[in-house]
Amino acid sequence: MTAIDVAARLPRRRRKPRTWSHRVAIGSGIVIGLIIVAAVFAPLIAPDNPNAISLGSQFAPSSAAHLLGTDASGRDILSRLLYGARPALIGPTVAVLVAAMLATLLAVLCAWLGGWFDRIISRAIDILFAFPGVLLALLAAAVFGAGFVASILAVGIAEVPYIARVIRTEAMRQRSRPYIEGALVQGFASPAVIVRHLIPNLMPTVITQIALSFGYVIMNLAAISYLGLGIQPPNADWGSMVSDGQSSIIQGYPEEALYAAACIVVLVVAFTLLGDHVARRLESRR
Repeated sequence: MTAIDVAARLPRRRRKPRTWSHRVAIGSGIVIGLIIVAAVFAPLIAPDNPNAISLGSQFAPSSAAHLLGTDASGRDILSRLLYGARPALIGPTVAVLVAAMLATLLAVLCAWLGGWFDRIISRAIDILFAFPGVLLALLAAAVFGAGFVASILAVGIAEVPYIARVIRTEAMRQRSRPYIEGALVQGFASPAVIVRHLIPNLMPTVITQIALSFGYVIMNLAAISYLGLGIQPPNADWGSMVSDGQSSIIQGYPEEALYAAACIVVLVVAFTLLGDHVARRLESRR
């Protein structure tokens, strides 16, 4: 085999992983897009009121009226899954954005102020790392109380240490770059340098952390709802549907719990794969 043949084969070998990664990302994006469409158009797609109780239709099997059957209260499972997609998307989005903003603020202050402030925040982050994210979220939920907004704040705050640690490292690296010193020498005030120069250069890292954190936040919110600290009945939520359907499994009706759990798994996997692809793309451009 000549050197020309070897060189001709190299691009094809390098192209295969990228092609597979793109296909996985596209597939994940399609799945997420379908879930978003289902959530947005739930009032038009849902065959029934998700909160309508019909004691005469308990555990009804799949039929034309109830495609996925009904739960222990006679509520249509498909309708509840469609409406449950709304908090499953809105909650993680708000929680991740809250966590990213708080983490970025702390990281920038640590990099800019340094000294005792950086040492205190860094030690606090290290201490919080000793606790599992779900445990921190549950503790925060216990402090804020039960409810959708409280669970979002709880999960968002619990995610801050994980995002802040990575962003702080990048902020420290950017703080020592010549362009920061050059802007200060030119007479720009510190807030202007932070807003115009430091934060824009941190955005790729921030976006990467948002993409990678989404799957974990979805699972934490589902766990809080499962324990009854999230969206309160009778509103539909996938985590609470798993909890409600758990007792029905013993009676031989696992549909509600299985369908809701499957939706959570699919959404988590889709966001995790897409987030991993976004992170790889952003890292390759740096």
